[in-house]
Amino acid sequence: MLNILDNTQYNKRSGIYGILNTVTGKIYVGSAIKLHRRITDHIYFLNLEKHHSILLQRAWLKYGKDAFEFLVLEYVYDKNKLIEREQYWLDLTSCYKPSLGYNTSAVAGSVLGIKHSPEARAKRSKALTGIIRSTETRAKMSAARKGVSVHSKESRIKISNAGKNRQVSLSTRQKLSEAGKNRKHSPETIEKLKLASKSKKNLHHIGVKRSEVTLAKMRAAWVIRKENKLNDGWSTTWE
Repeated sequence: MLNILDNTQYNKRSGIYGILNTVTGKIYVGSAIKLHRRITDHIYFLNLEKHHSILLQRAWLKYGKDAFEFLVLEYVYDKNKLIEREQYWLDLTSCYKPSLGYNTSAVAGSVLGIKHSPEARAKRSKALTGIIRSTETRAKMSAARKGVSVHSKESRIKISNAGKNRQVSLSTRQKLSEAGKNRKHSPETIEKLKLASKSKKNLHHIGVKRSEVTLAKMRAAWVIRKENKLNDGWSTTWE
């Protein structure tokens, strides 16, 4: 068995994992399409004290994170067999029994392929709108994410490349504009924005000498933006 957190290569693999309490021997078993990503999610919610398994959450608080190991129990290359193999490990370890583990169900389950309806997504969005988290909660969320690499270096490069030269349609820009018109900042945020605008850090670009290659790229990017605006029917008289 291998410790998932030792290498981010597990983010590319699917399989069955275990969260083992090295003090008591109890274990939590689950399945994931991306093992490393799933484990970081567990750690995130455990540190927030919001994990869905109350048994695992209590043990995490009692024994501390250093008492737990995150293990690869089995690689599953056929994602359609994840639930089948998870059920095998549930039956093998009996981790759904409180005396042996932290799973809350004896039946394997997965969110593989589940898509929430627009109505469900709208309800969730409405429920989260306007929520103001306390300083303590924000600190916990920040601490939970520190040192956790969700995306591998290769994934970050792919995400960066996908965003380059992306053209936003006129309708999308109009929606973004409308959404920003009614946005109201809190007094605290307004003060932060004022301080940021006065900060010398914002003047870091003044006096910077760019190479001819960089200047050529900037000119080419400006031409592309101008052409896009013309194609979308935007007025460019201000230019």
